[in-house]
Amino acid sequence: MSPDACFPGQSIDLGLGDMLLAYSDGLTEASNKHEEFYGDDRLSELLPQLRGLSAEAAGMRIVSEIQRFIGREPPSDDLSLILLKRVE
Repeated sequence: MSPDACFPGQSIDLGLGDMLLAYSDGLTEASNKHEEFYGDDRLSELLPQLRGLSAEAAGMRIVSEIQRFIGREPPSDDLSLILLKRVE
């Protein structure tokens, strides 16, 4: 990071049970043997299925789905994610 970098701030309110997902481009740009990206649409379809799961279980489910999608292909990038869930 550059010492002169400036990033805008933003705040959001998480309700009880709400989750916040932050991820690197390696998640949506994970590619399979057909050179297709996992993409935003697949991720958007997966997210509602994570309701009711713990943050750990939801994160593991996301990683599992990415691994299933890419199959035996070697990762093309890092896969980083942070998942926060409000529990109280």
